[in-house]
Amino acid sequence: MCAQSSPWVASSGDLGPPCRSACRAATLSTADRPSEVPRSQGRCASRIAPGERQESSVVKFHGASDLELRHLRAFLAVVDHRSFRGAAETLWISQSALSRTIAQLERIVGQTLLERNHRGVLLTEVGERLLPLAARALSAADDAVTATVSPHSTLRVGFSYNALGENTTPLVREFESVHPGVRVELRRIDEVPFAGIEDGRSHVAILRGLPADPRIGHVVLHQEPRVAALPREHPVAALAEVTMDDMRHSPLVVVPITGTTTLSLWDGVGQAPRQVIRVHNLEEWLEAIAAGRGIGLSGESTSMLHPHPWVVYRPVSDAPLLPVVLAWAGDQPHPLTSDFVDLAKARYVCTVR
Repeated sequence: MCAQSSPWVASSGDLGPPCRSACRAATLSTADRPSEVPRSQGRCASRIAPGERQESSVVKFHGASDLELRHLRAFLAVVDHRSFRGAAETLWISQSALSRTIAQLERIVGQTLLERNHRGVLLTEVGERLLPLAARALSAADDAVTATVSPHSTLRVGFSYNALGENTTPLVREFESVHPGVRVELRRIDEVPFAGIEDGRSHVAILRGLPADPRIGHVVLHQEPRVAALPREHPVAALAEVTMDDMRHSPLVVVPITGTTTLSLWDGVGQAPRQVIRVHNLEEWLEAIAAGRGIGLSGESTSMLHPHPWVVYRPVSDAPLLPVVLAWAGDQPHPLTSDFVDLAKARYVCTVR
């Protein structure tokens, strides 16, 4: 996903100056500079024989010089909201202005990044490749600005849903009181599996389930009981407690990117549902269940933080516990990561992994 996929990326994971080898003419001495290339063509000019057409890659490269942070911010906002309307409201601009900004970005990279259909706005394959790079670029820019005020004045904590439930606010307040001048910035990020750890948008992330990536360090803060989310009129909704086998006849609604529910959870405890309905986020998950499309399985904090008039939650007596995890980038942790982790561990009986 982080391969060199757009003209403004120098290499995988490298957000440095875009010229490099494409601008070899800029590194040549005066004596070595090709005589055919006038100086007025600038430092990114390359040898072009008379009558020869310039390659499209060079044209794209010149367009990349027009790239601005506002283009990337607009792109990420549309991806986050999956709609131009929601993104425009968040950015405090008109939908037409947002559309022009996205069109400019697509001209700069020379590719279509977003497609609209009846389900909303979807990323193209190129857009999928650009997404983590754009997020990393904006995070780097934010860090650069922050560093001029204080080297480590902001700790970005990502989560996909629920965070630490009712314990989130006390933890943030206590950490900021222990570290005067430091601000904890909570970010909901549910379009990537590890809530922004993988692309630099988060320094620390609160996850459900164990991260399989060995590059991500983590501790298990506690184990959360699971609950079934049922349509209000579901046959087993009248029960005070349900079993995994009670749900076998209903389609299962899941969030593949950030969710933790798989059919393997039914191994040894009952027959798994035969149909799986995939949605993008917690809101879509809730609405699908409320509409009677199927049932869901989640941590008990979901029942406290996300009540719905058409959804009932019931404890699942034989469901495996759900690990609540604090994770961070193992290779380059933020300097405040260890302090935040230590404070969070002090609030829970945890198992270190």
